Amino acid sequence: MTGTRPRQLHALAPALVRVVRWQPVLAAALCSGAVLWWQDDRAAAEGDAVWLLRVVALFLAVALAFALDDRSRVTLAAVPTPQWWRSGVRLFVAGLPAVLVWGGALAWVEHRSGGAVPGRALTLEMAALAAVALAVAGGLVRWRDQPEPGLLVGPILLGAGLLIPQLPRRVALAVPPGPDWTAAHLRWSVLLAVTAAVLAASWRDPAARSPLRQLHPR
Repeated sequence: MTGTRPRQLHALAPALVRVVRWQPVLAAALCSGAVLWWQDDRAAAEGDAVWLLRVVALFLAVALAFALDDRSRVTLAAVPTPQWWRSGVRLFVAGLPAVLVWGGALAWVEHRSGGAVPGRALTLEMAALAAVALAVAGGLVRWRDQPEPGLLVGPILLGAGLLIPQLPRRVALAVPPGPDWTAAHLRWSVLLAVTAAVLAASWRDPAARSPLRQLHPR
């Protein structure tokens, strides 16, 4: 079995790579580039630069909602490889370009603003938005048997992203640099942790035993 599993994974990887929807990430990259070019003069101001990067983060998160789309899921379910590995390959193929786009946008905006952009905090926001998209998509796949969750999650996340700046101050997330900045990013950290846990649960093999049952077998 030790040598069988690597051979199975090696044989399955090309098929998984071919079925991943990478087009949404390309579209997000093009839209992000267009916004940054259009608003080039605003990137020099710290407050405006923060909002430009938030737009890029939202585009990429919406694109990643399509990463778990897979019409061949039923066929591949019979393959003796873990569910988390199959989902992980799809996420890697779509996520790597998204990370590169984010890094490029962050470097460009930081250069235009003279390095005044809080890159780590904005990267946390981007990661949390992506985790929300993937957790909801993963939940629809696991518990609703939805083969293409991105078609539903993407538009909803885009609409939610437009509403985030309207949240009341006590639960605000998209705040400008200032006194509420730290508290808002604590909320982003909690959101990231919760959605990452949901995503991990959705990736568990349906046939696997519950951890609670393993701790307390009958």
